[in-house]
Amino acid sequence: KLDPGPQDLEPYTAQRALLPRNLTAALDALDQSTLYRRDFGDLFIDYLLKLKRTEAGRFTQFLKDYRLEPGDEPTVWEQNEYFDWF
Repeated sequence: KLDPGPQDLEPYTAQRALLPRNLTAALDALDQSTLYRRDFGDLFIDYLLKLKRTEAGRFTQFLKDYRLEPGDEPTVWEQNEYFDWF
């Protein structure tokens, strides 16, 4: 029974609050979310945050080690980390 708000015909140019643009920003938003903490519990959210922050740290270290900037294309690290799952 929640109002989803108006439909965006051009979602990429809509004037909306921005979603997190990377994993670290998404984890910070999750950490502050009273909705997810209430529905999933602090224990689960804290565990997921620890797990995913470790993952983000490994990716950041990879970028630093190879002097790379994050981009739109998957890195070798991301391919090795995720593509086996799909």
